[in-house]
Amino acid sequence: MSYNYRSLLLLLLLFLLLLLFYYMVYSQIGHRDAHGLTAISHAVNRGSLEVVKYLYNCDWLVEEASKSQAIQSAFVLSSREGFTEMSQFLLDRFDELKYCHIDGTDHLTGETALTAACLQGNKPTVHMLIARGAATAQPNSDGYSPFLCAVKAGFWDITVVLLRHGADVQHTDSFGRTALMVASAEGHLELISMLLANGWYICILLYC
Repeated sequence: MSYNYRSLLLLLLLFLLLLLFYYMVYSQIGHRDAHGLTAISHAVNRGSLEVVKYLYNCDWLVEEASKSQAIQSAFVLSSREGFTEMSQFLLDRFDELKYCHIDGTDHLTGETALTAACLQGNKPTVHMLIARGAATAQPNSDGYSPFLCAVKAGFWDITVVLLRHGADVQHTDSFGRTALMVASAEGHLELISMLLANGWYICILLYC
């Protein structure tokens, strides 16, 4: 009887050790470093789509909201870095994630995927996001719309893309600053000229 009891205890101990090992290995996927980044965000920074795919399909052993937050961050980061194929892969997974959205903001940077892509001048990613339904009026946490982000960064060609897709040239940020104010503050003469053209130059860009 005692032999069976010891055997049972040993089996239970072995099971607990295996469970602990499993938890230690897989819980690392959802672990955040001092900057709030998870393993999947580091894979995005590296530009490794295969690693992103592998990590996404692992068992995260975290709450759904935590995984969604990490994937939203990775999605915005991939758009910022111009990894269009990676952004598309993560966007395709959003149907499986309750809390993720194409216009959602990254809790670390406050950027949406589109505002992040506009700030970095990643035109192919901007095209992809708009084609997939990203809102050209959705601001980041600082109140900057994608259009204002493109103006701030001086990417004239991206401002044209956004205007052609219905961006509001009169949009202001949370402090009431117009696109002209933002362009002036940043010293972007070409954009200032466009914005001062009282609309006719913009009409030419849109319809010619």
